[in-house]
Amino acid sequence: MDLSENTEALAAELEQTLLDDLTARGLVQPVYVRKAREYTNFWRIKAALDLDIEERGAMVWDEKRQMMIDNPAVGKSVQVSNMMQTIFRDLGFREFAVSSARNAGKEGGADDDPLV
Repeated sequence: MDLSENTEALAAELEQTLLDDLTARGLVQPVYVRKAREYTNFWRIKAALDLDIEERGAMVWDEKRQMMIDNPAVGKSVQVSNMMQTIFRDLGFREFAVSSARNAGKEGGADDDPLV
């Protein structure tokens, strides 16, 4: 399952955005850079899993058992998403997003953010 050029471009943009944000916060040590790249790699994996779910659906035919089963990509996507959330939080992006939303204005900012 090949990811499109567009997906790769988005992944590269995501990684650069993460690295720029870390740099702006003075987090330029190799451990932070590696974690940002790890996050981007998980993002690529999740994109591939999401594509599989979109193409084949949540249920797939199992030839060996001759029955419909849950698409394994669904569970793996959830696991990858959980790992991404952990890295996102560990790099301080969640706290940064929350404080930015609160400082952006009193018109609701943080209430509009699904991560808050």
